[in-house]
Amino acid sequence: MKKVLIIDDRVELRLYIRLLLMDYAFEIVEAASLEEADAALETFVPDLVFVDIMLGGRADGLRYCERLSATLAGGAQ
Repeated sequence: MKKVLIIDDRVELRLYIRLLLMDYAFEIVEAASLEEADAALETFVPDLVFVDIMLGGRADGLRYCERLSATLAGGAQ
């Protein structure tokens, strides 16, 4: 089963993405913040990540994607 991580501070958007993916038998984990996402990644390795670029009104999502990409590829954080 493919794994998906949804990172968004708005619960309604996480729910919407989850509903879109439900029919495709993904294992889905949600995080409301980058800190929650980091905690989830300790035990969950996703195949696909949806990240809100403007988390909490700041453009942290893009930097997080770059760091996450390096981490999942075996690079340093």
